[in-house]
Amino acid sequence: MALDRDRLIKLLNMTASQHDAEVLVAIRKSNALLRRNQTTWSDLLDVADPGSFESPERDFQTQPDDDDFGGFDFAQASEARGIWESRVRAEAFRTEVRAIPFWLRLLFFPLWAGAEIVATAVIPARNNVIRGGGVVAALMVFLLCSGIYLAAIVQIFMY
Repeated sequence: MALDRDRLIKLLNMTASQHDAEVLVAIRKSNALLRRNQTTWSDLLDVADPGSFESPERDFQTQPDDDDFGGFDFAQASEARGIWESRVRAEAFRTEVRAIPFWLRLLFFPLWAGAEIVATAVIPARNNVIRGGGVVAALMVFLLCSGIYLAAIVQIFMY
C-alpha cells in the first residue's frame, strides 16, 4: 500500500496547533499511518538510522539545551491544558446525563434541566464569578422548571 503523503502532510500541519490534545492526536495518527505502510520516519525522510551513529556528542531528545525552551510560555500551556481538561469533564458529565433514558428525564425534568446547565455553564468555567453565576442560573432554572412542572402535574390530575 502506498503512503498517503497528502494525509501525512495534513497531519503534520496539525502539529502547529495551540491545542496540545490536537497535536498529540495528529502525531499519533501520523505514526499509525507510517506503521500501516510499514515504514519509519528515517525511511520517509531518507536519513541514516539514528542508532547507526557511533557516539553522538549530545542526545538532544533527552538533554535539550536550556535555550530550547526560551520562547515557550509554560504558564499559557498550563492554562490551555486546564481549559481543555474542564471541557472534557463537562462533556463527560453531559454524556452521562444524556445517557439517562428519555422517559426518566421527562419524569424528573427539573433535575435534568438543572444538570444540563451545570454541565454547560458551571463545570467548564475557570473563573469563580462565572462559576457562581452558573450555579445561580442552574438553581433558578431548577426552581422555575419545578414550579411549571408541578403546576402541569396538578392540572393534569385535577381534571
